[in-house]
Amino acid sequence: MTVIRWILGKIILLLNAVFSPRGIKRTQEQQASVDTKAQSLALYQFEHALSA
Repeated sequence: MTVIRWILGKIILLLNAVFSPRGIKRTQEQQASVDTKAQSLALYQFEHALSA
């Protein structure tokens, strides 16, 4: 059982490395444009209050 778990773990790590998303490559001008557009945005975290 330990050998099977080890092999499956290695397969999962390999698939994770192969299919992990890559970051977006932008030029400095494009990144500056995105930064200026994002300045007016706000990030909120909504927490639903559970009623007892």
